[in-house]
Amino acid sequence: MEAEVQPSLYSALSNLALVCDRGSKVSPISNVFVTSMLCDLHVNGSGSYAFLLYRLGSK
Repeated sequence: MEAEVQPSLYSALSNLALVCDRGSKVSPISNVFVTSMLCDLHVNGSGSYAFLLYRLGSK
């Protein structure tokens, strides 16, 4: 099970870095909100954070 968690966590962190990079030009407060929201999604194991990142990145 841990073997499955690690890659998804790494990809989530790298994707999150891109979101924070882009979001820092908008508002640092939204970064905190997005970060905590993604952490909640990941902890809950929904796996939909990738879709959320896609939606955020396409704005």
